[in-house]
Amino acid sequence: MPKFPLVQISWHDAWSDSGWKSPGEISNLCIPLVIHSVGFLVKTTRSGYLIAGSVDANGLVGSVMFRPRGMVKSMKRIYL
Repeated sequence: MPKFPLVQISWHDAWSDSGWKSPGEISNLCIPLVIHSVGFLVKTTRSGYLIAGSVDANGLVGSVMFRPRGMVKSMKRIYL
C-alpha cells in the first residue's frame, strides 16, 4: 500500500440560502465558512491539493476531493 501522509486541511467554502431575506438580514453574513477536513494527501500541484478519505491495500483511493490553493487556509500533517 502506498504511504500517503495524513493531513488536516482547513479551507474556505461558499454557502447559499434559498429563502427570501432583506439585505439587512444578510449583510453580516458575507464571510466564507471555514471547513476542516482530514484525509490522505495523494498529490500536491501548483493549482491545489488532492485528498483521499480512504486508501485500500492495493493503493486505490476513495472519497477523493480536490481543493484549489486559493481556497486553502492551512494544512498540517497528522502523526499517529
